[in-house]
Amino acid sequence: MTTDVLRQGRYRVEQPLGTGAMGLVLLAHDTVLDRRVAVKVLADHLAADGAFRQRFLREARLAARLCHPNVVQVFDAGEDGRPFLVMEYVDGETVAERLARGPGFSDDEVLTLAAHLSAGLAHAHAMGIVHRDVKPHNVLLGPAGIAKLTDFGIARAREDHGLTEIGTVLGTAQFMAPEQAAGALVGPAADVFALGAVLRQAAGDSLPAELAPLVEAAMAPEPAARPSAADLHDRLSGFIDRAAAAPVSAADTPTEIAQVAATRIALPPDPPPAAPASRPVVRKTAVIALSAVAVIVLLLALFPRGSGSGADGANTGSAGVAPVSQGADPAQTARNLATWLRDQAD
Repeated sequence: MTTDVLRQGRYRVEQPLGTGAMGLVLLAHDTVLDRRVAVKVLADHLAADGAFRQRFLREARLAARLCHPNVVQVFDAGEDGRPFLVMEYVDGETVAERLARGPGFSDDEVLTLAAHLSAGLAHAHAMGIVHRDVKPHNVLLGPAGIAKLTDFGIARAREDHGLTEIGTVLGTAQFMAPEQAAGALVGPAADVFALGAVLRQAAGDSLPAELAPLVEAAMAPEPAARPSAADLHDRLSGFIDRAAAAPVSAADTPTEIAQVAATRIALPPDPPPAAPASRPVVRKTAVIALSAVAVIVLLLALFPRGSGSGADGANTGSAGVAPVSQGADPAQTARNLATWLRDQAD
């Protein structure tokens, strides 16, 4: 397959990124939005098959419904000789590639991976979508260790029974739930089973103590006994919070610790409560005092004191108007002013 299938259009191909079950994945440049994207082009031999072509286009419709930090975002779809799908470009490696090159995942990394994937699956399930092929090859590890589910190529809407008949097996055997291997119609519980298998492989021979019972529950033989992805995520959140907070310095604030924990589970931290608008607190007495001072200044301007002085040096005022007596404090001055005003009104 050549890499110039989209060269004349909006997406300028730069290089191949890899191959998947249904086609070639290319790194391209979106010339309209000036950003890198991943373009998945359906393989030639599958594009000629009407069923596979329909399934590929359904991937675009299903995946475009999803918008979550732990799911690779689908931006666009179309045909340019062959059907193609334009996705978010994640600059990283798959879990399978990480396991192949070593070293394995630490306990904290496995817990974080579990939280990320359960959150992404919970979102997909809430939107009515079952992935049906959760495996290390379909989990991308992006910057800061954020895990993202990709390749909903054989995913199906729970309400859609048109393309996959009972008895048709789609998926990867190593991560396939018993009911899926039997060819039965599968639901969200099959994704939870596959998630447990992925986590067990990521952890090697030793699951983190906090995660072991959850993985065992996820991989229960009967679908009804498995927790939902949302429940799994809720039960993991406390572990992740403690794991994230453990290395934080005691000098850090609780808000900083919470932000670290939220980052570890790929969820934005709750914004701090908005501080109330700063308003000066002025005591009633001070208001009265300031008002009194202002009135005094005004009165002094209206009724200036006389220039002459008595034998004892006291001001006698002018035009027979007695001056306002100064108080020991602003409140006393205000009281004196009130008395003075009453006297002048008589």
